[in-house]
Amino acid sequence: MGKDKKRTIKIAPGHTTAIVGLPVREIFIAQGIQFNNDQLSKQYYKLPDGIFKDTIGNHIPGFEHEKKNRFDYIKNKIIIINKNTFTYTTSDGKIMYRVNVINKKNEFKEKLARKNVCVIYDGHSRYGRGACFGDNVGQGDWWENGTSDSNGLFRLGFPAIGVEFVDDILERGYKCFPWSTDEKLPPESERHYPEGKGKLITQTKEDLLKELKNPTNEQKKIIEKSFLAGKKYYTYLDPHSRRTILLRAGWKDTKSSEYELGKPDKNRLNCKVFCHFGCSSLIHYHPIIRGSSRYNWKKEGDNKLAYFTDRPSDSMLGPIFLYFLFKSDKTGSEWEPAFEDAKKEANKMYDKLNLNYQIK
Repeated sequence: MGKDKKRTIKIAPGHTTAIVGLPVREIFIAQGIQFNNDQLSKQYYKLPDGIFKDTIGNHIPGFEHEKKNRFDYIKNKIIIINKNTFTYTTSDGKIMYRVNVINKKNEFKEKLARKNVCVIYDGHSRYGRGACFGDNVGQGDWWENGTSDSNGLFRLGFPAIGVEFVDDILERGYKCFPWSTDEKLPPESERHYPEGKGKLITQTKEDLLKELKNPTNEQKKIIEKSFLAGKKYYTYLDPHSRRTILLRAGWKDTKSSEYELGKPDKNRLNCKVFCHFGCSSLIHYHPIIRGSSRYNWKKEGDNKLAYFTDRPSDSMLGPIFLYFLFKSDKTGSEWEPAFEDAKKEANKMYDKLNLNYQIK
């Protein structure tokens, strides 16, 4: 159980290389509404280009040779199948990685439930609410529940999460679901204050409008969608004095029951490896996914491996990790040695580049 399966890979038209019977490790890179291939301005952040271009070595005195080494080592072994799929075969010829870039919420849900694959989310953490998808970065509900099966949040977070009022809710222009005094708040242990805790108070819609001083018509419309007249809602000022709203979020029993992690008996997390490479995912999601009183997804031998980021991350994290995963000589039948090797080597590189984050 959990060993690599031998498969035949179809190679795109124009390629003559076909490797039959080679163990294939399938990786799905779920790119979020931000930081996806279509948005990234620098080519070396995109996939697969970011794996072998200038990401590594370009800021390190005396380390410039690594750029050429990476280029020679990786580029000629990548076979582009189409704009969203490529393969890489390890130097010893023992493993083929097949990498697929996906961008839709329903695709993410489907791949999480699939056995013997690796799913990597590479996008915004949305203050710890989950993985967020879409192809429109303008104002709209794709920043929250979504407008279709392909966009919006796949929920993975704590039941109550503090989200910035002006810089997120109003800036993104989505309908949110604030906790009101009509509802029983979850206990403190089930609340999450991603930007730091403040004194919890209650405010009405009118209070929020007054605090804005001169709200625009657009801001008024956004507030009307989420805050009802006369009701009181839980808010606080974070340590940076930003008004923050305590939103209904959660990983189960949410307003997005089809797109939430859900209780374990829903079997929505069956993949062999899950990586959440959004910002600070260790504090946002590790307590939910690994927590014994929550989803309780525990490692079982070479299955149910999970990796998170300890601080705000950026678009260099994923390509660097993939580079070291491909380069690893840990090509036995189990997946964990290669992933642990990639984590160790990638973390060294993040330090050398002064990126101030690590994979945990």
